[in-house]
Amino acid sequence: LRAAQQSTVVTIHVVDRPRQVQRDFFCPCKLLVTEMTYFKTFIKHEADVQGLDISVHCDVEIFSWLMSYVKATCLTRLQSCLDQGHELVPEDH
Repeated sequence: LRAAQQSTVVTIHVVDRPRQVQRDFFCPCKLLVTEMTYFKTFIKHEADVQGLDISVHCDVEIFSWLMSYVKATCLTRLQSCLDQGHELVPEDH
């Protein structure tokens, strides 16, 4: 099993106008386009995030829950692979 190389971290600015709140979320680019496929439309290659300003207008609590779910799902899959005895090897090997 190959471990993903260190991915560029993407900043997502979430604007919740009804609550008058703005909060930044951080997510590895590869995880973002894999688990939140909406972003694939805008990010074809990891280099595309350089200088990209992502702002999402939605309920900040819902987006926070969504980010937690996406990250937990990824960790659960990784743990499952480790539990099955798979060895993690960096991609460049």
